Amino acid sequence: MIEQKQFTEKVVKKLLERFPQFADHYVQKLGDIVDIEYKSNTGELELYITTQDIEITIGFEDTKKLSDWHVHITTYDETDLDNDIENAIDLIDYILSDKWPISHSNLRGYSLHNKDQIIEPLAEEIIVKKWWSEL
Repeated sequence: MIEQKQFTEKVVKKLLERFPQFADHYVQKLGDIVDIEYKSNTGELELYITTQDIEITIGFEDTKKLSDWHVHITTYDETDLDNDIENAIDLIDYILSDKWPISHSNLRGYSLHNKDQIIEPLAEEIIVKKWWSEL
């Protein structure tokens, strides 16, 4: 089993190679954890990435604290780590390159959906499709 320190070092190295803009946006935390907090152009939305618990968590935080969307990429076998990091990089790229839309709900905040997914609104909910570059 990979240790937290080794996991974090490998993940952060790969993320910074692919997304050098993250270099000024990461914080080393206790327990060999790194958090990356990358704000959109307007500051309305923040993409966060953490290596806590030997997994890569990617999610959104908005200024109104409504958003709870996040995904965990958990490495169960060290031999899968490179593939898991590539999956995380792909997902981040889909967000930052406007390949997948970001939905904004007046009730639930921001969430990510693949480009073909249809979102059914709740009663009195307004959902608007946005792109990272607009935020």
